[in-house]
Amino acid sequence: MFAVLADDVRLAWCDGDAVFLKAGDYICVPRRHAVALADAINGKPIAETGAVLTELREQGLLAWRDERLPPRAAVIVAASDLGDVARREPAGLRDYAHLLIAALYVPLQLIRRRPEAWLRYLPPQALTPRGTPEQLARRFLRLRGLIPASGRCLPASLLLINFLRLGGIAADLVIGVRTHPFEAHCWVETGGKVLNDEICYCRSFSPIFVWRGAARMDPDPAA
Repeated sequence: MFAVLADDVRLAWCDGDAVFLKAGDYICVPRRHAVALADAINGKPIAETGAVLTELREQGLLAWRDERLPPRAAVIVAASDLGDVARREPAGLRDYAHLLIAALYVPLQLIRRRPEAWLRYLPPQALTPRGTPEQLARRFLRLRGLIPASGRCLPASLLLINFLRLGGIAADLVIGVRTHPFEAHCWVETGGKVLNDEICYCRSFSPIFVWRGAARMDPDPAA
């Protein structure tokens, strides 16, 4: 028997610790137990990995399978950001309208606890882009102060995802975690570029959930 992640469970490794994400809750496994977990996830038979796996299974974080699954590919954080964020793109009336429409979707998204469910409620994506992702992101940064609570990472990132879609751009939503102390953070990226944060800060987090809006329209689990 081999251990695999249970359905809708995500896993990230942070400086030797393991962090699970399940239904909006984070569960940390300290490094003294994470070794057995890593062995199991990497294909070592359950009988050789210790009793800690049984407890994780009882919590609904792991499941048993008869066959070994191939390891998931590592998630790589984007390579760059917008650089000088003070350089803002001029915004027009349509950008103001798109910001307000984008903001209407955010409460509908946040009322759900599961990250997968946030992105089932999206504005329609325009067929023709109204600029590059960088241009639209700079317009967004110019305007987002008009929306209350848009400074927090999750509402701001969902707001940007919605704004970009209305402007004809699909982007990825990334949630990352780190430990000692525990912290979660999210940001938006596309084409290898972070659109609403600094790359050096995002690289201090291990991705645990990635929604590949730029590639397809369903959630993609982080490795």
